[in-house]
Amino acid sequence: MIMVRLIKYFYRLFVPEKVRMKIRHLVFKKKTIEADYAISNEMRFNVIPNKFWDEFNRCTWEPETIEFYRNYVLPDKDVVDIGGWIGPTMMMAYSHNPQKIYVIEADPSNYQILKQNTLNNYLEDKVKLSNICIADKSNEIVTFGYNDENMPDTSTKGIGGNRVKVRTTTLEDFLKTKDMTKINIIKIDIEGGEQYIEKGLEYISNFSDISILLSIHTPFWNNKNETANMLIVQFKNYDVYTDNEESITEDELMKKMLNEDPTSYEGKTGMFFTLILKTKSIKGGYGT
Repeated sequence: MIMVRLIKYFYRLFVPEKVRMKIRHLVFKKKTIEADYAISNEMRFNVIPNKFWDEFNRCTWEPETIEFYRNYVLPDKDVVDIGGWIGPTMMMAYSHNPQKIYVIEADPSNYQILKQNTLNNYLEDKVKLSNICIADKSNEIVTFGYNDENMPDTSTKGIGGNRVKVRTTTLEDFLKTKDMTKINIIKIDIEGGEQYIEKGLEYISNFSDISILLSIHTPFWNNKNETANMLIVQFKNYDVYTDNEESITEDELMKKMLNEDPTSYEGKTGMFFTLILKTKSIKGGYGT
């Protein structure tokens, strides 16, 4: 038993995390189970069983997101998670010991799972949950989600659907209820809802030392050109990077947002990708 513990200790000490992730993937890739636990940063969470957690535990789900949380969560700062789903990024954040984690999840069925996963692990000391939908206006009720089980539960393409009703908030109004000086991470993954965050991005840009992990879903945008141009204007207030922390120019970004080729979804084409935005202490031009 002591020998096994020593082997594990030195394995974790000398084998880089990225290599360990690849090893786990090679060992377990042919097995898919409905896992009832999740592991992040060697912290174990009890979760409602789902096959997704098997992928999560192999560290093959969004490895760049794992790296982002590892690099940016600070013990004296808060995390905002917009689009919490059933809790994977909440658990990533919690495992790195921030002060508070504020999580928004719009879909009520996902929210109930998220809430139960939070309660199962006694995370209420840090985690504050909200069942609300990011939109262009606050305090409205929208019908939300498709009956078709193949549609994404949190897609704003589902606003106007007939499955559930959800109250709305703008990103700006939600953040104004928080102490922005204590926040250093905002994750936004709302399946097309990024078309509604113009004023929210403008508001966030007034604060220093905040990093945003922003997921882009161009097939879900109502007006691709309009949304792309709006985001480009807001990005001028940030240093913009790919999720691999590589610089990206305005022209490159516009090309990705207007691309019609790689992904086809519900008769729409476009791209899914993620960006890291970092607020600037001094406002300047794009990429300065």
